[in-house]
Amino acid sequence: RDLTVCQLCLLPVVVVAVDKLVALCLYVIMQCRTLGIHNVLIFMFIVVEVNARLRLSHGHYGRVEVYYSGLWGTVCDDGWGIQDGNVTCRELGFERAVEVACCAKYGQGSGLILMDNVNCGGNESSLSSCSFNGWGKENCGHSEDAGVVCAVTIRLSHGYYGRVEIYFNGSWGTVCDDSWDIRDGNVICHELGFAGAEKVAGGAKYGQGSGSIVMDNLKCRGDESSLASCLFNGWGIHNCEHSEDAGVVCAVTIRLSHGYYGRVEIYFNGSWGTVCDDSWDIRDGNVICHELGFAGAEKVAGGAKYGQGSGSIVMDNLKCRGDESSLASCLFNGWGIHNCEHSEDAGVVCSESATVYVFPHNDTYSVLPIRLVEGTDVNSGRVEVFWEGRWGTVGDDGWDMDDANVVCKQLGYQQAASALHNAHFGEGIGQIWMDNVECSSNHTRLQDCTIDDWGKHSGGHNEDAGAICLGKATYPVRLVGGSSAHEGRVEIKYSGIWGTVCQDGWNLQAADVVCRQLGYNRAVSNGTGASFGQGDGLIWMHYVDCSGEEQRLQDCKFDAWAMGACDHSQDAGVVCSRPASVPVRLTSASTTPSLSYNGSISVYFNRMWGRICETSWDIHLANTVCLQLAFTNATMFGFMQLISSSGHESESFLIDTVRCSGYETKLGQCVNSSWDHNVCSDKLDYWVACASEAAPVALRLMGGGSTHSEGRLEIFFGGVWGTVCDDLFNLNSSTVACKQLGYTGGTYIRNKHSSFGAGSGPVWMDNVRCNGTESTLTSCRHLDWGVSDCSHDEDVGVVCTGKDPIGVRIVGTIGQGRVEIYYSRHWGSVCDSNWTLSNSHVVCRQLGFDRASGYRSNAAFGHGSGHIWMNNVQCQGDELSLQECQFDGWGVIGTCLHAQDVGVVCEGEALLPVRLVGGSYNSGRVEVFYGGMWGTICSDGWDIQNAHVVCQQLGFTNASAYSTNAHYGQSAVPILLTNVSCNSLHDQLGNCPMYAYDQFGSNQRGCHSVGIGTGVVCSGNAAKTTVRLVGGRSMSEGRVEVFYAGVWGTICKALWNNDDATVVCRQLGFSGGFGYLVKDQDEGVGTAWMKNVHCSGSESQIQDCTFSGWRISKCNLSNAVHVACNGTVSKQVRLVGGKHPNEGRVEVYYSGMWGTVCDDGWTEHDADVVCRQLGYKLVASIGSHAYNGQGSGHIWMSNVQCTGFEKHLYDCPFDGWGQAACRHAEDVGVVCAVDMQIVVRLQGSSYQNQGRVQVFYSNTWGSICDSK
Repeated sequence: RDLTVCQLCLLPVVVVAVDKLVALCLYVIMQCRTLGIHNVLIFMFIVVEVNARLRLSHGHYGRVEVYYSGLWGTVCDDGWGIQDGNVTCRELGFERAVEVACCAKYGQGSGLILMDNVNCGGNESSLSSCSFNGWGKENCGHSEDAGVVCAVTIRLSHGYYGRVEIYFNGSWGTVCDDSWDIRDGNVICHELGFAGAEKVAGGAKYGQGSGSIVMDNLKCRGDESSLASCLFNGWGIHNCEHSEDAGVVCAVTIRLSHGYYGRVEIYFNGSWGTVCDDSWDIRDGNVICHELGFAGAEKVAGGAKYGQGSGSIVMDNLKCRGDESSLASCLFNGWGIHNCEHSEDAGVVCSESATVYVFPHNDTYSVLPIRLVEGTDVNSGRVEVFWEGRWGTVGDDGWDMDDANVVCKQLGYQQAASALHNAHFGEGIGQIWMDNVECSSNHTRLQDCTIDDWGKHSGGHNEDAGAICLGKATYPVRLVGGSSAHEGRVEIKYSGIWGTVCQDGWNLQAADVVCRQLGYNRAVSNGTGASFGQGDGLIWMHYVDCSGEEQRLQDCKFDAWAMGACDHSQDAGVVCSRPASVPVRLTSASTTPSLSYNGSISVYFNRMWGRICETSWDIHLANTVCLQLAFTNATMFGFMQLISSSGHESESFLIDTVRCSGYETKLGQCVNSSWDHNVCSDKLDYWVACASEAAPVALRLMGGGSTHSEGRLEIFFGGVWGTVCDDLFNLNSSTVACKQLGYTGGTYIRNKHSSFGAGSGPVWMDNVRCNGTESTLTSCRHLDWGVSDCSHDEDVGVVCTGKDPIGVRIVGTIGQGRVEIYYSRHWGSVCDSNWTLSNSHVVCRQLGFDRASGYRSNAAFGHGSGHIWMNNVQCQGDELSLQECQFDGWGVIGTCLHAQDVGVVCEGEALLPVRLVGGSYNSGRVEVFYGGMWGTICSDGWDIQNAHVVCQQLGFTNASAYSTNAHYGQSAVPILLTNVSCNSLHDQLGNCPMYAYDQFGSNQRGCHSVGIGTGVVCSGNAAKTTVRLVGGRSMSEGRVEVFYAGVWGTICKALWNNDDATVVCRQLGFSGGFGYLVKDQDEGVGTAWMKNVHCSGSESQIQDCTFSGWRISKCNLSNAVHVACNGTVSKQVRLVGGKHPNEGRVEVYYSGMWGTVCDDGWTEHDADVVCRQLGYKLVASIGSHAYNGQGSGHIWMSNVQCTGFEKHLYDCPFDGWGQAACRHAEDVGVVCAVDMQIVVRLQGSSYQNQGRVQVFYSNTWGSICDSK
């Protein structure tokens, strides 16, 4: 208080607005005045923060955040571009931006958005130096936060090894060795383009760096894409000195394209690249040959002598002294720095005295190996032969098509396309082993042809012979040396000789290909280092590179045959998953493979059929063979000496010493000692006879998604699903396949043009040629089963047309039993795996029942036979059919057996629509709609009472006759029901006792009639297709239902509009109408008959409009359409069948047609309303039980409950239009009092005394016919 000047020595204040600055000044003045000081002098030191701090949310990338006036905030992406990103990254110490991002790609920030509309020129030193709206001035949300990815540049001080250096804050810095290990080294080597790290080093082994230490405490997993993605302290945060600088040695992998000679290739940046021939000389060649283990280089070559490579050119201007330990240690421009084309690719020929590359001597082989090398494809190249432990060429003197044919056939091709001269595929090296070759058509091996002498020739390598072969050769593989058949050393048979595969490049993808080729599902592991023992002879394949999708090992990329620096200590192996799918067939003495019930046993393995070698043939093995072929069991089995007439003698022995325990269902599940060794001492032919019938040769479509009418075509043969090759497959073939599947026709799609994917397992059929009239695909001409030169990238697909032929049934009684589904024209069961009550509801509703009350597992309703079509079914519960639910795929059943067949128990009475086919309007073959499909009824037990129920359900009075034995022709649809037993109490076929037809069932469930197909002749007039409204508040509104096949059903609202509603209302007698939506409406009764209805609005009835077809709907019944009609409708009533006008059967007019009234609940009050509506004063009597004769057509009303005072019968409560649970034997009649007053009028004239005569009857004016 003693001060005369109020001094504020230091006032740290953050001010972001002028008004706050003014407020601060006023506050200071007021405080001084409270002290009695009125003269105030304020000194303000205003510090403007120009260079705001910056950070990224994820280190070297992420959301951009800026620190200004004590707060962190984000940057809006309006106008955000690469120049803004470059300035941001440079400010943070990085070299540049790799990419920029908008729209909060790296997550939404929080707090203030401090910058918007940033516009950098690119040369600014900081982001805040760029132009922008101003601090805090923005119109954005955090969903617009900007982001950036900064480039983190790294290098090694010595090229492929050395001190690790990182460019940061404008200069190169180092990495501290704290926590530095091989995982960190792998990441940096991968990032630099090398295959990985050989070793890491700390303690500044490669010299101390300078500048900053950029990273410390690196903790990489090893699979990161960059060093900056690993965990570490933070940029520039460390506690190290340069004496702790980290280092690494990266692996530089090199190879020659042809083993010991060829184009030099280096693995860099994830792919193989080449070396430019600038300055390339023998010293460079010596270094690379020494590095590969050879004694040295014989010669070097440039100008892409060994073919142009692909990918990047990795090295240029190499200058080796010749004594370096590796090519990477030589001087060169730098990784990837060059001015060359692939026409300058460098090559070398190394001395064959390599330490790791040794060929065996020729006495190992009875067939001399041959190969094609340096061709444009595997089927072309320079011809080389292996003699005296070395590969050599063949001179072109006398070389012709006969010689080339022998080469191609020995290599597995059909024949030669060309015999080429003058080193067409490049000059070979080393020996010229053969010249003046003379082969004939009888020769099968090149070594058997006439030549001058081994090694004698008259020319040089400029005369090397070549060949181009036709067709596709298949080279089988086998597993050797394992403890079981599904594991071992991989061997491939090329040029008629088994050889091994080198482990270089061998991985799980390649192992998968081998296992699939052998019939197994996949590989469990890939073995290296001769883990299954060392092979002998040639190492056929080296550097195998498979994607994993190939069908054969030979389809993978690899160095040329027998080209590679490997020895047998590096033989590759695999362990395959078990069990294998081993197809089986029975072959009769006529050599025709079949699925008949007996024959000699063949197995299919490695794309060939072969025999079983077995020393203790027993019932367990025989039963397993029969079960795999879908027979029930074996009845007889045995063996005999192999004779030429069996058609079996040409097959090799493929499987040895099989042991089955009796519980297996497939041969692949049994134990066997080995595959494909062709050694069997007994030379016996094993045969078996199986009981019952087998699963037919069925088809299926796979890979088509939820559309069951299209997909990859697969066929079931030998107990195994396989594919069909597209070679020669045409429109006739696809038509036959689709018809066999139950469709009307179809077309085909070659695999490369489809999205159905490649199949697996055998390619069962090839060169399929149909004329289009065959009933099954197997009736068409084709190669023998499994004989094919196709891979699965040639699997054919088909797109079928016509109605979906898939249905469901319950085998047992009509309401409970085993679930079976009809697919590919064959019934099959459903596995109980993951089966639920929701699945059961779908089945029961599809069969016309209300719902399911339960289900039964473990074949509670008996074992099925034939196919198991579905497994792991997962329904939501609201699907219209079982096939709409998710499941594994047709016939994809895993380990499921018929002991796991599922069954269901349904509730309610089944609604079974019926129709008459092949006759007139009142007669024909009876077909029933059951389980989503139309089918016939077996004639077993068919009688007049059954015929009565069918006719009454269709609205006829009854049946006048019935027929059996296909009187109205054989049907193309399947048998669905058998042993129907109706009586006089049944009014619907679904209420009668009956059985679902089972081909393999008991007498009650089978069909023993000679001709299949029941027929009826009905009397009276049928109930025509019409409509009604149900569930509305009045008779002018409600859910639309259609009467078809004796059953009412709904219309799906898909595409429904007011034009459609107008037609319905007009059909009901109204002037017009419109559709409306109803929430929480009840589900419609019965089935959904119509979908995709499209009316012009002028049609007289709904069935005249276009729609998808009866019962094609794929929508839930809760989606049924509703309409509200305009105007009034005629409420006519009439009396029919009486002796006088005042008596008769009561009929009402609705939906354009007359129908009767049921006598249930009928009283005098109801009759009074009828008589009064007709103009009579009162009722005299009531007649029930069709007293005035039975009507026909619809029974429109039931349980009428009038008070007696209503004006029209329509005004009384009743069950609903057409909802009567009655038959015409219950039609009601009345007798009205005769003192009826008839009112007449004259119409249509301008004069009162003339005109058309009209009478008023049933509350309606009508005219009088002039008859008589």
